[in-house]
Amino acid sequence: MNGGTCANSTCACAPGWSGEFCTEPICREPCLHGGRCIAPDRCVCFHGLSGTRCEIDRRTGPCYTETRGALCTGALEGVVCTKQLCCATVGVAWGHPCERCGELDCPPGHLRNLATKECQDIDECAAVPGLCGGGSCENAPGSFSCRCPAGQRRHPASNNCEDVDECEDPDICPNGKCVNTEGDYYCLCNPHFIPSPDKKFCIDGRVGSCYTYLSETGECADRLPLPLSHRDCCCGFNMGRAWGELCAPCPPRPTLEWTHLCGGGGGGAGGGVVPAVWRRNNSGGLDEGGDTDYEPPSIAKINECMLRDGICGLGDCADKDPGCVTLDCAHKDPEYITKYPCCAGTSHQCSCDLLM
Repeated sequence: MNGGTCANSTCACAPGWSGEFCTEPICREPCLHGGRCIAPDRCVCFHGLSGTRCEIDRRTGPCYTETRGALCTGALEGVVCTKQLCCATVGVAWGHPCERCGELDCPPGHLRNLATKECQDIDECAAVPGLCGGGSCENAPGSFSCRCPAGQRRHPASNNCEDVDECEDPDICPNGKCVNTEGDYYCLCNPHFIPSPDKKFCIDGRVGSCYTYLSETGECADRLPLPLSHRDCCCGFNMGRAWGELCAPCPPRPTLEWTHLCGGGGGGAGGGVVPAVWRRNNSGGLDEGGDTDYEPPSIAKINECMLRDGICGLGDCADKDPGCVTLDCAHKDPEYITKYPCCAGTSHQCSCDLLM
């Protein structure tokens, strides 16, 4: 049959056929999507499929964004599309009954053009209805992004803008308790800690010993006579080097620990802006940066002359506002200048006129 010939009671089959009586067709490339080989290199396909191997899939069905075992969940509401479009964009499974997405013949976010055979970018915002509900969808090469209101971000299953529970971040509200709200959060601070004006972090308000000397071995000395808060001790100019009964070293500028304690900046008592990475108030779909109008609480004004007796050695000390003042001490004893610098450089001023 099918062009075969009989010789010595056996069939010699024509090319493309096999079997005892040459009735079994040969498809050199297997049929896809459940198709069946009915002739040499020819497949019969289910409804919605076409091509010599049933490789062209025009079936439409639901698109799923989650799977749990053999179940498909997270069907996109109102979306009926081809498997290629679903799996190349936001889906992990497709159809009814559902089929898991397999390997794609193009990079994610692309579909093959049947005419040119080239992979082309998909505009997900136009191709998949309802993306970024509650916000706006922006296409990008091979992908897309959702621009969500502050306090919201794209949910990976629904692809809508939904509230972010900032309190799931273990680093938020240290020294306090995080309370999530719709689109925002605030901190309930522990005893002796003070909420910032925007209630996004807690300021250490405890009072303890402030030390102006810290040895290389971690020993404290020269305790100030007046107890200060951790912030006032470590954030004031030319003030403490360690704080508290445990002699905890003050964090060096401009480390993240110093920013957490002092509120950032480097130019004045309490100066600067709390960085966005610390305030953590930008939880929208895109990072828009910090609120540069925010000003952290001011550090208490410190009279170093009163707290640090002998800060100017044998000279006179005058308290002043922060701001570098350089005094001409070149005519003084160099050894004395090394021990007692005449340029305070910050919030007090030494007068060296009494020196020889």
